[in-house]
Amino acid sequence: MTGAANGLGREIALGLVADGWTVAALDIDKPALDALCAEADGLRPFVVDVRDRAAVRDAVARMGPAGALHGLVNNAGVIRVAPILEMSAADWTDVLDVNLTGAFHVAQAVGARMVAEEVPGRLINMGTISGKVPRPGRSSYCVSKTAVTMLTRMLAVELAPARVTVNTVSPGSAEGGVVWENIAKGHTTMAALVGGDLARHRLGVPLGRLANAQDVLGAVRYLLSPAAGHVTGVELPVDGGQGMF
Repeated sequence: MTGAANGLGREIALGLVADGWTVAALDIDKPALDALCAEADGLRPFVVDVRDRAAVRDAVARMGPAGALHGLVNNAGVIRVAPILEMSAADWTDVLDVNLTGAFHVAQAVGARMVAEEVPGRLINMGTISGKVPRPGRSSYCVSKTAVTMLTRMLAVELAPARVTVNTVSPGSAEGGVVWENIAKGHTTMAALVGGDLARHRLGVPLGRLANAQDVLGAVRYLLSPAAGHVTGVELPVDGGQGMF
């Protein structure tokens, strides 16, 4: 699992360990990764920058014996907030490099190993409803996540003969890091997120609350389970209806 050390990724990693999975936890944040792995057995730390293709391939090659890789949660991601006419080239490139190219690097390495070892594995890319609905000030993030859904479809088509499924889980506005940070900076309010703010092109959450880690973990659990054995190439929103509009 990538992006495992903080936020939503951390909660998913701990939830999967509680389910009995052994989780290879990848992150660039070594102190946070060490803290995570000290919290529960069943976590193996790998300090990796997903933008580094060679480092990703090396880490995947070291993940246990042949046949050991059964699933991937491709969760690493960053966001930079600025009006599109003011966004720097560096911020644009950084977001695309992590969210899209990094996801490609990991999915390619894990998928290749599953195919070579004839493991009918499960790949899950983390998207967002912002890949469908424009969010002012988040152009690079929205574009990167839109592209992730097509990456999922391409992988699903090409890996289907090897019985490897590939799907996207797309949370809506969720409790935690980025949302709390944006509220603290005055970019939005809880009332606007949940109730809607037409002036900023946000239509709220029909179910009346933000998503939480357990909501997203439930979707990941389903797609990793035998119940989802015939599900591939789909995007599963976990947004309380936020993306319907």
